[in-house]
Amino acid sequence: MTLSSIRPAVAPALLLVLAGLSGCAGDQDRDRAVADVAQRFEAAVEAGDGDQACRLLAPATRDALERDAQEPCADALLEEDLPPAGDKAEAEAEAEVYGTAAQVRTGSDTLFLGRFDRGWRVTAAGCQAAGDAPYECAVEGG
Repeated sequence: MTLSSIRPAVAPALLLVLAGLSGCAGDQDRDRAVADVAQRFEAAVEAGDGDQACRLLAPATRDALERDAQEPCADALLEEDLPPAGDKAEAEAEAEVYGTAAQVRTGSDTLFLGRFDRGWRVTAAGCQAAGDAPYECAVEGG
């Protein structure tokens, strides 16, 4: 077997490896973007900036919150019993993305997000596991 006979067989395999590596980098960027939105939401709530936090909510979640509380989102959101932002560093926030939906676990909360035309938005926050039942969330869409 000569070197020239090996080279054509190696090229397709090398291209597959490189394509796989670029996909991993894309997944990491996506996961980081999702975690960033969750952490910006938590930071806004902790800072008492209801307007900023509401801008990061999904439209249906914002509508459900206002409808249930019968007051503007910024006021209603700050009255919810959401956990404090915690001290988990951005790199440590655990994001799991499933197509256009994601779950982020931070130091003190579990949030759910969805992908919209304007980027990732929080669909539920203040979520606690409920055993075999779905998560129970302080804030969630209708």
